[in-house]
Amino acid sequence: MKNKYIYLLIVFLLLLTIPYVISYSLIGRGYHFNGFLINPTDGHSYLAKMQLGRSGEWLFKLPYSSQPGEGVFLFIYYIVLGHIAGFLHLPNIFLFHVTRIINSAILFIVLSKLINIYVKENWSFFTLGLISFGSGLGWLGLILGLVSSDFTTPEIYPFLSSLTNPHFPLAIGLMLIIIEITRDVKPKSVLISTFLSILLLIIQPFCMVIVLGILGISILIEYKENIKRKLIQLVSVALPTMTFGIYLYLITKNNPALNSWNAQNLTPSPPVWDLLIALSPVILSATFGIISVIRSKDKTFYPMVIWVVLVIILAYIPLNLQRRFLIGLYIPICFLGIRGLTVLVEKFSGKIGKFRNIFFATAIPTNIILLFMSLNSVVQLNPNLVMKESLLTGLKWIDSNIPARSLVLTSPEIGLYVPAYTNDRVIYGHPYETANAQINQANVEAFFFGMNQEEQKEYLAKEGVEYILTMEDKRTGSMNYTPIDSIVVYQIEDVKIYSVKK
Repeated sequence: MKNKYIYLLIVFLLLLTIPYVISYSLIGRGYHFNGFLINPTDGHSYLAKMQLGRSGEWLFKLPYSSQPGEGVFLFIYYIVLGHIAGFLHLPNIFLFHVTRIINSAILFIVLSKLINIYVKENWSFFTLGLISFGSGLGWLGLILGLVSSDFTTPEIYPFLSSLTNPHFPLAIGLMLIIIEITRDVKPKSVLISTFLSILLLIIQPFCMVIVLGILGISILIEYKENIKRKLIQLVSVALPTMTFGIYLYLITKNNPALNSWNAQNLTPSPPVWDLLIALSPVILSATFGIISVIRSKDKTFYPMVIWVVLVIILAYIPLNLQRRFLIGLYIPICFLGIRGLTVLVEKFSGKIGKFRNIFFATAIPTNIILLFMSLNSVVQLNPNLVMKESLLTGLKWIDSNIPARSLVLTSPEIGLYVPAYTNDRVIYGHPYETANAQINQANVEAFFFGMNQEEQKEYLAKEGVEYILTMEDKRTGSMNYTPIDSIVVYQIEDVKIYSVKK
Protein backbone atom coordinates (compact mmCIF):
# COMPACT_ATOMS: atom_id res chain seq x y z
CA MET A 1 0.00 0.00 0.00
CA LYS A 2 1.29 3.47 -0.88
CA ASN A 3 2.45 5.70 1.98
CA LYS A 4 -0.24 8.29 1.33
CA TYR A 5 -2.86 5.53 1.54
CA ILE A 6 -1.40 4.41 4.87
CA TYR A 7 -1.72 7.94 6.25
CA LEU A 8 -5.32 8.05 5.04
CA LEU A 9 -5.98 4.69 6.70
CA ILE A 10 -4.63 6.00 10.02
CA VAL A 11 -6.93 9.03 9.81
CA PHE A 12 -9.85 6.75 8.89
CA LEU A 13 -9.32 4.47 11.89
CA LEU A 14 -8.74 7.38 14.28
CA LEU A 15 -12.03 8.97 13.25
CA LEU A 16 -13.76 5.64 13.85
CA THR A 17 -12.25 5.33 17.32
CA ILE A 18 -11.96 8.81 18.84
CA PRO A 19 -15.73 9.57 19.00
CA TYR A 20 -16.24 6.49 21.19
CA VAL A 21 -13.29 7.38 23.42
CA ILE A 22 -14.66 10.90 23.81
CA SER A 23 -18.13 9.53 24.60
CA TYR A 24 -16.79 7.43 27.46
CA SER A 25 -14.89 10.44 28.82
CA LEU A 26 -17.92 12.75 28.58
CA ILE A 27 -20.01 10.73 31.02
CA GLY A 28 -19.97 11.93 34.60
CA ARG A 29 -20.42 9.89 37.75
CA GLY A 30 -23.65 7.98 38.06
CA TYR A 31 -24.02 7.20 34.34
CA HIS A 32 -22.54 4.76 31.85
CA PHE A 33 -22.06 5.17 28.08
CA ASN A 34 -23.54 2.06 26.45
CA GLY A 35 -20.96 1.89 23.66
CA PHE A 36 -23.11 2.82 20.65
CA LEU A 37 -23.39 6.12 18.79
CA ILE A 38 -25.53 4.88 15.89
CA ASN A 39 -28.47 2.47 15.97
CA PRO A 40 -28.18 1.44 19.65
CA THR A 41 -31.25 -0.80 19.44
CA ASP A 42 -29.64 -3.16 16.95
CA GLY A 43 -26.29 -2.64 18.66
CA HIS A 44 -27.59 -4.16 21.87
CA SER A 45 -29.16 -7.02 19.91
CA TYR A 46 -25.65 -7.83 18.61
CA LEU A 47 -24.36 -7.87 22.19
CA ALA A 48 -27.24 -10.20 23.09
CA LYS A 49 -26.13 -12.58 20.33
CA MET A 50 -22.57 -12.37 21.61
CA GLN A 51 -23.92 -13.14 25.08
CA LEU A 52 -25.47 -16.31 23.66
CA GLY A 53 -22.05 -17.41 22.45
CA ARG A 54 -20.40 -16.39 25.67
CA SER A 55 -22.82 -18.61 27.58
CA GLY A 56 -21.84 -21.61 25.42
CA GLU A 57 -24.59 -21.55 22.77
CA TRP A 58 -23.79 -22.16 19.09
CA LEU A 59 -27.30 -21.71 17.69
CA PHE A 60 -29.48 -18.61 17.72
CA LYS A 61 -32.60 -18.31 19.86
CA LEU A 62 -34.64 -15.13 20.20
CA PRO A 63 -33.01 -13.49 23.23
CA TYR A 64 -35.68 -10.81 23.61
CA SER A 65 -38.65 -13.10 23.96
CA SER A 66 -40.30 -15.28 26.59
CA GLN A 67 -40.70 -17.77 23.72
CA PRO A 68 -37.15 -18.07 22.29
CA GLY A 69 -37.95 -21.03 20.00
CA GLU A 70 -35.58 -23.77 18.92
CA GLY A 71 -31.96 -22.99 18.11
CA VAL A 72 -31.16 -22.24 14.43
CA PHE A 73 -28.05 -21.50 12.39
CA LEU A 74 -28.35 -17.71 12.25
CA PHE A 75 -26.23 -14.74 13.39
CA ILE A 76 -23.30 -17.12 13.82
CA TYR A 77 -20.79 -14.28 13.34
CA TYR A 78 -21.77 -12.59 16.60
CA ILE A 79 -22.27 -15.88 18.43
CA VAL A 80 -18.67 -16.83 17.53
CA LEU A 81 -17.47 -13.40 18.68
CA GLY A 82 -19.18 -14.11 21.99
CA HIS A 83 -17.30 -17.40 22.33
CA ILE A 84 -14.03 -15.57 21.62
CA ALA A 85 -14.86 -12.82 24.14
CA GLY A 86 -15.59 -15.43 26.79
CA PHE A 87 -12.43 -17.41 26.02
CA LEU A 88 -10.27 -14.26 26.24
CA HIS A 89 -12.19 -12.94 29.29
CA LEU A 90 -12.90 -9.68 27.48
CA PRO A 91 -16.07 -7.57 27.76
CA ASN A 92 -18.35 -8.15 24.78
CA ILE A 93 -18.47 -4.45 23.93
CA PHE A 94 -14.66 -4.23 23.88
CA LEU A 95 -14.31 -7.10 21.41
CA PHE A 96 -17.22 -5.65 19.40
CA HIS A 97 -15.28 -2.42 18.83
CA VAL A 98 -11.88 -4.08 18.32
CA THR A 99 -13.44 -6.26 15.62
CA ARG A 100 -15.19 -3.21 14.15
CA ILE A 101 -11.86 -1.43 13.74
CA ILE A 102 -10.14 -4.51 12.27
CA ASN A 103 -12.95 -5.03 9.75
CA SER A 104 -12.93 -1.34 8.86
CA ALA A 105 -9.21 -1.59 8.09
CA ILE A 106 -9.93 -4.62 5.89
CA LEU A 107 -12.57 -2.66 3.96
CA PHE A 108 -10.22 0.28 3.51
CA ILE A 109 -7.44 -1.98 2.19
CA VAL A 110 -9.84 -3.65 -0.25
CA LEU A 111 -10.94 -0.23 -1.49
CA SER A 112 -7.34 0.93 -1.88
CA LYS A 113 -6.66 -2.10 -4.09
CA LEU A 114 -9.70 -1.43 -6.26
CA ILE A 115 -8.95 2.24 -6.82
CA ASN A 116 -6.38 1.59 -9.54
CA ILE A 117 -8.87 -0.59 -11.45
CA TYR A 118 -11.50 2.12 -11.74
CA VAL A 119 -9.66 5.43 -11.49
CA LYS A 120 -6.71 7.15 -13.12
CA GLU A 121 -3.61 7.66 -10.98
CA ASN A 122 -4.12 11.41 -10.56
CA TRP A 123 -7.63 10.78 -9.22
CA SER A 124 -6.86 7.79 -7.00
CA PHE A 125 -6.10 9.52 -3.67
CA PHE A 126 -9.07 11.85 -4.01
CA THR A 127 -11.39 8.96 -4.88
CA LEU A 128 -10.23 6.86 -1.92
CA GLY A 129 -10.78 9.83 0.38
CA LEU A 130 -14.24 10.50 -1.03
CA ILE A 131 -15.36 6.87 -0.72
CA SER A 132 -13.88 6.49 2.77
CA PHE A 133 -15.22 9.69 4.33
CA GLY A 134 -18.02 10.87 2.05
CA SER A 135 -21.79 10.90 2.45
CA GLY A 136 -24.77 12.77 1.00
CA LEU A 137 -26.36 16.22 1.07
CA GLY A 138 -28.46 15.46 4.12
CA TRP A 139 -26.81 18.39 5.88
CA LEU A 140 -28.65 20.69 3.49
CA GLY A 141 -31.90 18.86 4.17
CA LEU A 142 -31.56 19.63 7.89
CA ILE A 143 -31.97 23.31 7.06
CA LEU A 144 -35.41 22.46 5.67
CA GLY A 145 -36.23 20.16 8.57
CA LEU A 146 -35.64 16.94 6.59
CA VAL A 147 -33.69 13.99 7.98
CA SER A 148 -32.53 11.96 4.98
CA SER A 149 -31.05 8.48 4.75
CA ASP A 150 -27.43 9.60 5.07
CA PHE A 151 -28.30 10.15 8.74
CA THR A 152 -30.38 7.00 9.24
CA THR A 153 -29.05 4.28 6.90
CA PRO A 154 -25.36 3.83 7.73
CA GLU A 155 -24.88 0.64 5.71
CA ILE A 156 -24.90 2.65 2.46
CA TYR A 157 -21.56 4.30 3.25
CA PRO A 158 -18.14 2.85 4.17
CA PHE A 159 -17.50 5.43 6.91
CA LEU A 160 -20.87 5.14 8.65
CA SER A 161 -20.90 1.36 8.20
CA SER A 162 -17.53 1.22 9.91
CA LEU A 163 -18.70 3.55 12.67
CA THR A 164 -21.78 1.41 13.40
CA ASN A 165 -20.82 -2.26 13.78
CA PRO A 166 -18.26 -4.93 12.73
CA HIS A 167 -20.31 -6.86 10.20
CA PHE A 168 -21.22 -4.01 7.84
CA PRO A 169 -17.63 -3.17 6.77
CA LEU A 170 -16.64 -6.85 6.63
CA ALA A 171 -19.66 -7.74 4.48
CA ILE A 172 -19.01 -4.83 2.08
CA GLY A 173 -15.33 -5.79 1.83
CA LEU A 174 -16.17 -9.43 1.07
CA MET A 175 -18.76 -8.40 -1.49
CA LEU A 176 -16.20 -6.24 -3.32
CA ILE A 177 -13.62 -9.05 -3.32
CA ILE A 178 -16.13 -11.58 -4.69
CA ILE A 179 -17.32 -9.20 -7.40
CA GLU A 180 -13.75 -8.69 -8.59
CA ILE A 181 -12.54 -12.27 -8.22
CA THR A 182 -15.48 -13.69 -10.20
CA ARG A 183 -14.12 -11.87 -13.25
CA ASP A 184 -11.46 -14.59 -13.26
CA VAL A 185 -12.71 -18.03 -14.28
CA LYS A 186 -9.62 -20.01 -13.23
CA PRO A 187 -10.27 -23.00 -10.89
CA LYS A 188 -8.43 -21.29 -8.01
CA SER A 189 -10.64 -18.21 -8.31
CA VAL A 190 -13.75 -20.40 -8.38
CA LEU A 191 -12.71 -22.09 -5.11
CA ILE A 192 -11.87 -18.78 -3.42
CA SER A 193 -15.13 -17.13 -4.52
CA THR A 194 -17.11 -20.15 -3.28
CA PHE A 195 -15.45 -20.00 0.15
CA LEU A 196 -15.91 -16.24 0.44
CA SER A 197 -19.55 -16.54 -0.65
CA ILE A 198 -20.26 -18.99 2.17
CA LEU A 199 -18.57 -16.62 4.61
CA LEU A 200 -20.61 -13.68 3.29
CA LEU A 201 -23.83 -15.68 3.58
CA ILE A 202 -23.08 -16.22 7.26
CA ILE A 203 -22.34 -12.55 7.86
CA GLN A 204 -24.87 -10.73 5.64
CA PRO A 205 -26.84 -13.01 3.26
CA PHE A 206 -28.57 -10.17 1.38
CA CYS A 207 -25.22 -9.17 -0.10
CA MET A 208 -25.11 -12.44 -2.03
CA VAL A 209 -28.30 -11.50 -3.88
CA ILE A 210 -26.44 -8.47 -5.21
CA VAL A 211 -23.34 -10.52 -6.07
CA LEU A 212 -25.39 -13.13 -7.93
CA GLY A 213 -27.29 -10.44 -9.78
CA ILE A 214 -24.07 -8.76 -10.93
CA LEU A 215 -22.50 -12.03 -12.00
CA GLY A 216 -25.61 -13.33 -13.76
CA ILE A 217 -26.29 -10.11 -15.66
CA SER A 218 -22.60 -9.82 -16.63
CA ILE A 219 -22.79 -13.29 -18.18
CA LEU A 220 -25.88 -12.31 -20.18
CA ILE A 221 -24.13 -9.19 -21.47
CA GLU A 222 -20.90 -11.00 -22.36
CA TYR A 223 -22.38 -14.40 -23.15
CA LYS A 224 -19.94 -15.12 -26.00
CA GLU A 225 -16.84 -14.90 -23.81
CA ASN A 226 -15.81 -17.95 -21.74
CA ILE A 227 -19.45 -18.83 -21.24
CA LYS A 228 -18.84 -22.32 -19.82
CA ARG A 229 -16.29 -21.20 -17.26
CA LYS A 230 -18.40 -18.22 -16.27
CA LEU A 231 -21.38 -20.48 -15.72
CA ILE A 232 -19.23 -22.66 -13.47
CA GLN A 233 -18.27 -19.54 -11.51
CA LEU A 234 -21.93 -18.54 -11.27
CA VAL A 235 -23.01 -22.00 -10.10
CA SER A 236 -20.20 -22.10 -7.52
CA VAL A 237 -21.60 -19.06 -5.71
CA ALA A 238 -25.26 -19.72 -6.52
CA LEU A 239 -25.42 -23.19 -4.94
CA PRO A 240 -24.50 -22.14 -1.38
CA THR A 241 -26.73 -19.09 -1.72
CA MET A 242 -29.75 -21.12 -2.83
CA THR A 243 -29.10 -23.75 -0.17
CA PHE A 244 -28.94 -21.14 2.57
CA GLY A 245 -32.01 -19.40 1.14
CA ILE A 246 -34.04 -22.61 1.29
CA TYR A 247 -32.84 -23.17 4.86
CA LEU A 248 -33.94 -19.66 5.87
CA TYR A 249 -37.34 -20.22 4.29
CA LEU A 250 -37.88 -23.52 6.07
CA ILE A 251 -36.83 -22.36 9.53
CA THR A 252 -38.90 -19.17 9.38
CA LYS A 253 -41.90 -21.17 8.17
CA ASN A 254 -41.65 -23.99 10.73
CA ASN A 255 -40.33 -22.10 13.78
CA PRO A 256 -43.21 -20.02 15.28
CA ALA A 257 -40.86 -17.66 17.13
CA LEU A 258 -38.80 -16.97 13.99
CA ASN A 259 -41.95 -16.68 11.91
CA SER A 260 -43.13 -13.88 14.20
CA TRP A 261 -39.68 -12.27 14.03
CA ASN A 262 -39.66 -12.43 10.23
CA ALA A 263 -43.15 -10.93 9.95
CA GLN A 264 -42.11 -7.97 12.12
CA ASN A 265 -38.72 -7.46 10.51
CA LEU A 266 -39.72 -4.65 8.16
CA THR A 267 -37.00 -2.41 6.72
CA PRO A 268 -38.54 -0.43 3.86
CA SER A 269 -36.40 1.68 1.57
CA PRO A 270 -36.56 5.46 1.87
CA PRO A 271 -38.55 7.49 -0.66
CA VAL A 272 -36.74 8.03 -3.96
CA TRP A 273 -36.27 11.76 -3.30
CA ASP A 274 -34.72 10.91 0.06
CA LEU A 275 -32.26 8.46 -1.51
CA LEU A 276 -31.32 11.02 -4.16
CA ILE A 277 -30.43 13.53 -1.43
CA ALA A 278 -28.50 10.87 0.48
CA LEU A 279 -26.42 9.96 -2.59
CA SER A 280 -25.86 13.48 -3.91
CA PRO A 281 -23.72 15.14 -5.12
CA VAL A 282 -21.93 12.00 -6.34
CA ILE A 283 -24.99 10.45 -7.98
CA LEU A 284 -25.35 13.50 -10.22
CA SER A 285 -22.00 12.93 -11.90
CA ALA A 286 -22.52 9.15 -11.71
CA THR A 287 -25.26 9.63 -14.31
CA PHE A 288 -22.64 10.96 -16.73
CA GLY A 289 -20.38 8.09 -15.71
CA ILE A 290 -23.00 5.47 -16.56
CA ILE A 291 -23.66 7.09 -19.94
CA SER A 292 -19.91 7.18 -20.62
CA VAL A 293 -19.54 3.46 -19.77
CA ILE A 294 -22.45 2.49 -22.02
CA ARG A 295 -21.16 4.55 -24.93
CA SER A 296 -17.58 3.32 -24.66
CA LYS A 297 -18.58 -0.27 -23.81
CA ASP A 298 -15.96 -0.23 -21.05
CA LYS A 299 -16.34 -3.72 -19.56
CA THR A 300 -14.28 -2.82 -16.52
CA PHE A 301 -17.15 -0.72 -15.20
CA TYR A 302 -19.96 -3.14 -16.07
CA PRO A 303 -20.17 -4.60 -12.52
CA MET A 304 -20.49 -1.11 -11.02
CA VAL A 305 -23.24 -0.08 -13.45
CA ILE A 306 -25.10 -3.35 -12.90
CA TRP A 307 -24.73 -2.95 -9.11
CA VAL A 308 -26.31 0.52 -9.11
CA VAL A 309 -29.20 -0.33 -11.44
CA LEU A 310 -29.90 -3.69 -9.80
CA VAL A 311 -29.95 -2.32 -6.26
CA ILE A 312 -32.24 0.57 -7.14
CA ILE A 313 -34.68 -1.99 -8.57
CA LEU A 314 -34.37 -4.37 -5.60
CA ALA A 315 -34.78 -1.50 -3.15
CA TYR A 316 -38.22 -0.65 -4.50
CA ILE A 317 -39.83 -3.97 -5.27
CA PRO A 318 -42.44 -5.04 -2.66
CA LEU A 319 -40.26 -6.96 -0.16
CA ASN A 320 -40.12 -6.69 3.64
CA LEU A 321 -36.37 -6.10 3.65
CA GLN A 322 -35.86 -3.62 0.80
CA ARG A 323 -33.35 -1.43 2.63
CA ARG A 324 -30.96 -4.34 3.19
CA PHE A 325 -30.03 -4.20 -0.50
CA LEU A 326 -28.67 -0.67 -0.17
CA ILE A 327 -25.57 -1.88 1.64
CA GLY A 328 -22.39 -0.46 0.13
CA LEU A 329 -24.24 1.40 -2.64
CA TYR A 330 -22.15 4.53 -2.15
CA ILE A 331 -19.07 2.68 -3.50
CA PRO A 332 -20.21 1.99 -7.10
CA ILE A 333 -21.91 5.40 -7.13
CA CYS A 334 -18.55 6.98 -6.26
CA PHE A 335 -16.59 5.02 -8.88
CA LEU A 336 -19.11 5.98 -11.55
CA GLY A 337 -19.34 9.51 -10.17
CA ILE A 338 -15.60 10.01 -10.49
CA ARG A 339 -15.71 8.71 -14.04
CA GLY A 340 -18.50 11.15 -14.79
CA LEU A 341 -16.56 13.94 -13.12
CA THR A 342 -13.52 13.26 -15.30
CA VAL A 343 -15.78 13.48 -18.35
CA LEU A 344 -16.97 16.90 -17.18
CA VAL A 345 -13.44 18.03 -16.37
CA GLU A 346 -12.33 17.18 -19.90
CA LYS A 347 -14.88 19.70 -21.15
CA PHE A 348 -13.62 22.34 -18.72
CA SER A 349 -9.87 21.77 -18.79
CA GLY A 350 -7.88 23.37 -16.02
CA LYS A 351 -10.74 23.22 -13.52
CA ILE A 352 -9.87 19.85 -11.91
CA GLY A 353 -8.94 21.31 -8.52
CA LYS A 354 -12.11 23.38 -8.34
CA PHE A 355 -14.36 20.40 -9.21
CA ARG A 356 -12.63 18.23 -6.62
CA ASN A 357 -12.91 20.83 -3.89
CA ILE A 358 -16.61 21.38 -4.50
CA PHE A 359 -17.29 17.64 -4.51
CA PHE A 360 -15.39 16.93 -1.33
CA ALA A 361 -16.67 20.00 0.51
CA THR A 362 -20.30 19.01 -0.10
CA ALA A 363 -19.86 15.28 0.60
CA ILE A 364 -18.24 15.57 4.06
CA PRO A 365 -20.47 17.78 6.29
CA THR A 366 -23.19 15.16 6.93
CA ASN A 367 -20.76 12.81 8.68
CA ILE A 368 -19.28 15.65 10.74
CA ILE A 369 -22.74 16.83 11.80
CA LEU A 370 -23.81 13.28 12.63
CA LEU A 371 -20.79 12.80 14.89
CA PHE A 372 -21.45 16.05 16.73
CA MET A 373 -25.15 15.21 17.09
CA SER A 374 -24.27 11.81 18.54
CA LEU A 375 -21.76 13.27 20.99
CA ASN A 376 -24.29 15.89 22.04
CA SER A 377 -26.84 13.13 22.69
CA VAL A 378 -24.32 11.47 24.98
CA VAL A 379 -23.77 14.73 26.86
CA GLN A 380 -27.55 15.14 27.18
CA LEU A 381 -27.73 11.61 28.68
CA ASN A 382 -29.99 10.30 25.93
CA PRO A 383 -31.48 7.09 27.43
CA ASN A 384 -30.84 5.27 24.15
CA LEU A 385 -27.09 5.90 24.50
CA VAL A 386 -26.54 6.21 28.25
CA MET A 387 -27.77 4.19 31.21
CA LYS A 388 -27.53 4.79 34.93
CA GLU A 389 -24.55 3.22 36.64
CA SER A 390 -26.92 1.70 39.17
CA LEU A 391 -28.76 -0.12 36.38
CA LEU A 392 -25.52 -1.55 35.00
CA THR A 393 -24.60 -2.73 38.50
CA GLY A 394 -28.03 -4.33 38.83
CA LEU A 395 -27.63 -6.12 35.49
CA LYS A 396 -24.25 -7.46 36.58
CA TRP A 397 -25.87 -8.75 39.78
CA ILE A 398 -28.55 -10.52 37.73
CA ASP A 399 -25.92 -12.13 35.52
CA SER A 400 -24.02 -13.45 38.52
CA ASN A 401 -26.81 -14.38 40.91
CA ILE A 402 -29.94 -15.65 39.20
CA PRO A 403 -30.25 -18.82 37.09
CA ALA A 404 -29.53 -18.49 33.38
CA ARG A 405 -32.55 -18.26 31.05
CA SER A 406 -34.75 -16.86 33.85
CA LEU A 407 -37.64 -14.67 32.66
CA VAL A 408 -37.23 -11.07 33.81
CA LEU A 409 -40.04 -8.53 33.61
CA THR A 410 -38.96 -4.95 33.19
CA SER A 411 -39.83 -1.88 31.12
CA PRO A 412 -39.35 -1.96 27.32
CA GLU A 413 -36.37 0.41 27.59
CA ILE A 414 -34.54 -1.72 30.16
CA GLY A 415 -35.68 -4.89 28.38
CA LEU A 416 -33.28 -3.99 25.57
CA TYR A 417 -30.36 -4.28 28.00
CA VAL A 418 -31.16 -7.48 29.92
CA PRO A 419 -30.22 -10.08 27.23
CA ALA A 420 -27.25 -7.89 26.17
CA TYR A 421 -25.66 -7.99 29.64
CA THR A 422 -27.04 -11.20 31.16
CA ASN A 423 -27.99 -14.75 30.17
CA ASP A 424 -31.66 -14.14 30.90
CA ARG A 425 -34.79 -13.42 28.87
CA VAL A 426 -37.39 -10.67 28.87
CA ILE A 427 -41.00 -10.49 27.73
CA TYR A 428 -40.25 -7.48 25.53
CA GLY A 429 -36.99 -5.80 24.57
CA HIS A 430 -36.68 -5.43 20.80
CA PRO A 431 -39.16 -4.45 18.06
CA TYR A 432 -38.15 -7.41 15.83
CA GLU A 433 -36.60 -10.02 18.10
CA THR A 434 -39.50 -10.17 20.52
CA ALA A 435 -42.18 -12.58 19.33
CA ASN A 436 -45.51 -10.76 18.89
CA ALA A 437 -43.67 -7.57 19.73
CA GLN A 438 -46.50 -5.02 19.63
CA ILE A 439 -48.78 -7.06 21.89
CA ASN A 440 -46.00 -7.85 24.37
CA GLN A 441 -44.78 -4.25 24.45
CA ALA A 442 -48.30 -3.00 25.16
CA ASN A 443 -48.76 -5.58 27.93
CA VAL A 444 -45.46 -4.74 29.60
CA GLU A 445 -46.19 -1.01 29.48
CA ALA A 446 -49.67 -1.64 30.87
CA PHE A 447 -48.18 -3.67 33.74
CA PHE A 448 -45.94 -0.86 34.93
CA PHE A 449 -48.01 2.14 33.93
CA GLY A 450 -51.65 1.06 34.05
CA MET A 451 -52.58 -2.24 35.73
CA ASN A 452 -53.91 -2.46 39.25
CA GLN A 453 -52.44 -4.97 41.72
CA GLU A 454 -54.88 -7.77 40.92
CA GLU A 455 -54.26 -7.42 37.18
CA GLN A 456 -50.52 -7.39 37.77
CA LYS A 457 -50.78 -10.59 39.82
CA GLU A 458 -52.70 -12.37 37.05
CA TYR A 459 -50.21 -11.19 34.42
CA LEU A 460 -47.21 -12.47 36.39
CA ALA A 461 -48.80 -15.91 36.76
CA LYS A 462 -49.85 -16.06 33.11
CA GLU A 463 -46.41 -15.21 31.74
CA GLY A 464 -44.44 -17.24 34.28
CA VAL A 465 -42.33 -14.27 35.35
CA GLU A 466 -39.51 -15.22 37.74
CA TYR A 467 -37.91 -11.83 38.45
CA ILE A 468 -38.92 -8.19 38.16
CA LEU A 469 -36.51 -5.29 37.66
CA THR A 470 -37.67 -1.73 38.33
CA MET A 471 -35.90 1.61 38.23
CA GLU A 472 -36.88 5.20 38.91
CA ASP A 473 -35.69 7.35 36.01
CA LYS A 474 -37.08 10.75 35.06
CA ARG A 475 -35.88 10.21 31.47
CA THR A 476 -38.10 7.16 30.88
CA GLY A 477 -40.77 7.50 33.57
CA SER A 478 -41.30 5.89 36.96
CA MET A 479 -42.34 2.24 37.00
CA ASN A 480 -45.40 1.48 39.12
CA TYR A 481 -44.98 -1.77 41.03
CA THR A 482 -46.01 -2.63 44.57
CA PRO A 483 -44.69 -6.08 45.57
CA ILE A 484 -47.29 -8.83 45.08
CA ASP A 485 -46.17 -12.28 46.13
CA SER A 486 -42.58 -11.16 45.58
CA ILE A 487 -39.61 -10.03 47.64
CA VAL A 488 -36.73 -7.65 47.02
CA VAL A 489 -33.59 -9.71 46.52
CA TYR A 490 -31.32 -6.86 45.46
CA GLN A 491 -31.41 -3.08 45.64
CA ILE A 492 -28.97 -0.37 44.72
CA GLU A 493 -30.04 3.26 44.77
CA ASP A 494 -33.17 3.48 42.60
CA VAL A 495 -32.90 -0.04 41.13
CA LYS A 496 -34.79 -2.95 42.68
CA ILE A 497 -34.86 -6.61 41.70
CA TYR A 498 -37.71 -8.79 42.93
CA SER A 499 -38.02 -12.56 43.05
CA VAL A 500 -41.57 -13.67 42.26
CA LYS A 501 -42.91 -16.41 44.54
CA LYS A 502 -44.28 -19.48 42.82
